[in-house]
This record gives sequence, C-alpha cells and structure tokens, in this order.
Amino acid sequence: MASGRDGWIGEALRRRWLSGTVSAIAIVVAAAAAAPAMAQQGNPPASQTERRITLDIPPQDLNGAILAFADKAGIQVFFDSARVQGLRSNGVMGEVTVGEALTRILSGTGLTYRFTGANAVALETLPQTGEAAPGVIQLGPVRIEGEAGSSRAAISVPPPAYAGGQVGSGGGVGLLGNIPVMDTPFNQTSYTSELIENQQAKTIGDVLDNDPSIRRAWPASGFYEYFQIRGFNVNSQDISFNGLYGMVPRYGGVPVDFAERVEVLKGPSALLNGMSPNGVIGGAINIVPKRAGDDPLTRLTVGLDSDSLFGAHLDVGRRFGPTNEWGVRINASLQDGDTYIDGQSKNGSNTESIALDYRGDRLRLALDAFRIEDRNHGGASMAVSIGSGLTAMPSAPSGSTNISPWGTGTARTGAVVLSGEYNITDHVTAYADVTPVFHPAEARVLS
Repeated sequence: MASGRDGWIGEALRRRWLSGTVSAIAIVVAAAAAAPAMAQQGNPPASQTERRITLDIPPQDLNGAILAFADKAGIQVFFDSARVQGLRSNGVMGEVTVGEALTRILSGTGLTYRFTGANAVALETLPQTGEAAPGVIQLGPVRIEGEAGSSRAAISVPPPAYAGGQVGSGGGVGLLGNIPVMDTPFNQTSYTSELIENQQAKTIGDVLDNDPSIRRAWPASGFYEYFQIRGFNVNSQDISFNGLYGMVPRYGGVPVDFAERVEVLKGPSALLNGMSPNGVIGGAINIVPKRAGDDPLTRLTVGLDSDSLFGAHLDVGRRFGPTNEWGVRINASLQDGDTYIDGQSKNGSNTESIALDYRGDRLRLALDAFRIEDRNHGGASMAVSIGSGLTAMPSAPSGSTNISPWGTGTARTGAVVLSGEYNITDHVTAYADVTPVFHPAEARVLS
C-alpha cells in the first residue's frame, strides 16, 4: 500500500512538474515573440532617439512647432488637433537629439510622446497621476508673466504658413520679433514665396494687390511703385529690406524674385520698425530675403507675358557642413520684350542676388547682396490728375493706352547687407544689421 501510494504521489508530482515546465516554456516563447513587436511599436532603435538634429523652432503655437519638428526630423507625428488647440510651445533651438527635441517642444503642455514605429510618434495626454512616461521628463507648472519674442525675421526661420501655403501664420513685427498673427496686437499679413510663385508676381505691387486695404498710387507699368495703405501714401523708399530702409529701388519696380516673405503691417509702426524716410503712418512693408533650405533646390522658370515680354528666373539653393550650418541661395532673373502698354518695352531688365548664411547653436549670420536694373523704353505710364473744372466723369481709357510714349528710363540699385544675431541666453537675443557696401539708386529718364 505504501509503495502504491508513494507511486501515485510521485506520478502526480511528475505531471505537475511537466505542466509547469510546459507553461514556463510557453511564457518564454510568447515573450520572445512579443519582444520584437514591442521593440518595434513602443521602443524605437537607440540610433533613432539619439539621432542628433539641428533645429531653429522659435516659441509659437504648439501645432506649428510640431509641424516644423516633423518636417525637419523626417518623423510622422500623430495627434488630435483639437487637443493642441490654444497650447503654446517654448520651441527648441540648436543641436539636440530627437528625444530631447520632443521633450522641449511638449514641455508644460500636459502632453507626452510615444514612438509607434521607427519613424512614427503619437502624442498622448500625461497620466493624471503625474507619472511621466518612460524617458520623458515632466516639468512642474510654469506661470508666465510676460514674454518677448527673440527670434527675428532677419535670419531665423519665418513662422510656418497656414494651410495652402499662401499666407504665413505670423511674421516679423519689428523689435517684437517673429510673432504669431493671433498674438500680434497689430494688423499684420505675411505673404509667402509660394504665393509669389503661384501668382507669377514680378514686383511687390503684384503681391500687395491681394490686400484690399492697399491700392497702387502709380500705374503698374510706371517708373515708380507707390502705394496707399488705409489712404496714406507709402513710397518705395519706405519699403524695408530685412528691416532696413533705403535698400530697395527708388525708381522702377521692386522685384520679389529673392523674397521669401512680404510682410505688411497696417497703421503707425515707427515704434516697432523705426522712422521711415518719409515718416509714413499708413503702414510698413518689409521684404524678408530667401535662405537656402535643407533640401537642395534648382529651379528654372521661363514665361511669356503680354504680347512678347519674355521672362526667365533661376533659383538655386544649397546647404553645406556636417549639420547643414552653411547655406547659399542664388536668384537671377531677366525680362526682355514688349509690355501690354502700346509702344512700351523692357530692354533687358535684370535682377541678381546672392544670400549666404550660417546657423549655429547660438550664433547666426547672413550676408545678402543684390543688384537690380530696370530698363523701360517708350513710356513711363504717368499718373493723370483731373482738374477742378470737371463736370462729368469721363470713360476710363484702355489699359493698353500709352499716354507718354516718348519716355525712356533706366534705374539701377544695389546693396550689401550683413545681419547677425546671438542668443545671449534662452530668452535674450542680440542682433544687428549693417550695410558695409551700398550703391544708392540711380535713375536716368529721357523725355
């Protein structure tokens, strides 16, 4: 009996041991099978999280900061747009890892991130318990009493454009720096280079035709480019280049071949931008020059306007260095042929510009040089004033009528602008713009 009982107990123990062994083997196999999936879904390769990138994302709305990061890092970021509505990001500047960049961008927003793939990130709400996700630093509440923008339109990347790419979500507001439109206490509009290309705009007047509060004070084919903003005159001398007055042509059209943005601020702006040469109060117009992007660019555009006005525009951009810190952007254009005005032609009007820039962790430099030559033959399309003896409004003449077919003029303008900015601290930036070489506008008009 004892032997049988001992045999029964031994058999039971043997079966239990085998069952436990099989379960343990199943668990090990399941864990081994799940490990690659977990590594792929939740934990990206160390080379991805520790990959270093150079960013220049100024403080802005969280949605814009996320889009700028995704474009630069080449990572898809999935998030609920309603969840980030109204949130602000402190931005991130300099050379950082992908993980550090996401941590800084999301700091103080109540959001964290989780890698769902090697090149995909999902944004999630932080746990209510206050426990941060693994690898993410959760900061305590921060009360912001006031904030001044430190990133200027001179060298820093302009704020991203709205959907469609025609108008920027913010722009340079003088000494306040780059500010989102919704945070700007002024009426400001920033037209992008994409709008310029899509509308085939040749001069700044073609761009400003999009604004209903601005009208041309001189014919589009004339020898000047003057405007009225809210009824107040703004001459071409009052248009700034990178924040500096007196750089753009005084005579002839103001080309936009080398413009990344055309910023318009309506209303008095002397406090923000300084006093313009004529002390205008209608508004301020600023041209932000193009900079080389991270992706190589070589674009040649040719066209035929009016009856036989031939045009060509070459745009080339490259960046160099281990972190693409050096950049060069070259633009050149030519116009030759008859315009839509009877008897008027442009005989080789041309524009050449080059923009060199360096963007480091704290220091950023840029050198812009351009030369503009506007040649008009057979009329300057003068403005006509109607005397006080008018008793009835005459019919408008044809737009192709040349009221001064005898006029001939050539205008030349050139300038070199050196710009620099340095982040003294994370919240204080020093900047300066100088013109070491300046060739003032020259004009020769024969009538």
